[in-house]
Amino acid sequence: MRFLKLTEHTGKQLLIKLLSVFLPVQKKIDTAELQRRHFSRILIIRLEQKLGNLVMSTFFPRALKELYPESTVHLFVHNRLKSVWDNNPFVDCIITFDHKYHLYNPIRFVQLLRQLRNNRYDLVIDLSTPGGFSLSNGLLTKITGAPYRAGFQRGESARFINISVLPELNKHYIELENDILRKFRPDMKMYKPEMFLSENEIQTALKKLSSIQRTTDDKLVFLWVGARDKKQWDTKCFIALKNILEAESGTCVVMLCGPGEIHWYNQLALLYPDKTIYIDDFRLLAGLISQCDLYVSGDAGPLHLAVALNRKTLGIYLQKNYSTYGYNNGIQHRVVDLSENLGDVKTVAEHCKVLLYETH
Repeated sequence: MRFLKLTEHTGKQLLIKLLSVFLPVQKKIDTAELQRRHFSRILIIRLEQKLGNLVMSTFFPRALKELYPESTVHLFVHNRLKSVWDNNPFVDCIITFDHKYHLYNPIRFVQLLRQLRNNRYDLVIDLSTPGGFSLSNGLLTKITGAPYRAGFQRGESARFINISVLPELNKHYIELENDILRKFRPDMKMYKPEMFLSENEIQTALKKLSSIQRTTDDKLVFLWVGARDKKQWDTKCFIALKNILEAESGTCVVMLCGPGEIHWYNQLALLYPDKTIYIDDFRLLAGLISQCDLYVSGDAGPLHLAVALNRKTLGIYLQKNYSTYGYNNGIQHRVVDLSENLGDVKTVAEHCKVLLYETH
């Protein structure tokens, strides 16, 4: 596996060097000209496959529609997480990409590129991560033929975009993405992630929750037990947290598990058969989270989803990266730094109680 990754990295570097011969650095668009310009056909390229990063970008269609009310906004996203954008009233069209469907069939891939080209966008925004250059996103941005192409300045991006924003990596991820919008209008307000649920999705979630034994007055707390690698809080700690919170009358605590947590689900379902839910449907997960009073999670994608759904959240961070990815306004969202004491369940429980019962 390491050899394959090294080979892939080396191949990309060679391709970048080759392209640099044929693709000169693009002339930057004058800021004054950019702020006078009105765009009518806009494409956002966001092929991100990490749920959290993608959810943090969900405000972009609204922001562009408010900036250019008569514009048409299209999205170019990976098919696997297309449902993140369902029901978004600010999106006019979603174009999807799938590795197997397109890359394994050159004819389909060429047709896709032709579609992007024929749509004649006047502005394309490459929203790939600010932390590193994406050659594929850069090429796709350039291939559209759009006269105005915006994105973060990193690596060889200057060969593909002509409106660049130098990312200040000490900022929160959401603020970094807002910086791209400020390139078009410096006084734009700060936008935040958002999700749109249909009435049917809400009713489906309520039906799912109806099997849980609780009174209508109970505070509903969700504990998402999963996270990637070193971000994962011990499942025993989640169990201890559940026990502490349920010792308070009027609190119902439910464990949530996704496909990556199937082994934990099997264990937890034996302990709490009526208060452990397995979810492999993103829209159902969003519907469920929309009904909770407090969402508790490690540094995982669904935490950002809960914020986008305007739920109270507590983020459990085992690494000191919460200034970039966490939410901590002290009222609706809080962060607990456990990097120095991984098993401090008591502190986590205290923050949960403040969020649940203290009014501001």
